[in-house]
Amino acid sequence: MDVIQPYFDHVMAVFGSDRIMWGSDWPVIKLNGDYDTWVSLTQSLLKNYSFEDKGKIWAGNAQKFYRLPAY
Repeated sequence: MDVIQPYFDHVMAVFGSDRIMWGSDWPVIKLNGDYDTWVSLTQSLLKNYSFEDKGKIWAGNAQKFYRLPAY
């Protein structure tokens, strides 16, 4: 996680939480990991960000972009 955090922070600084969507990359993720590990890593990467930023990245931006109903 320490290796990836600077890259993630850079992406956040450049694009902001309004332009980032979380994705599982399933089934490709299975080549070098699993879904639970990817979710856990993402939670760790987002630990220092606001509740609002997390909501946008986890679901809000995809709901908005794909015009999906919010649950």
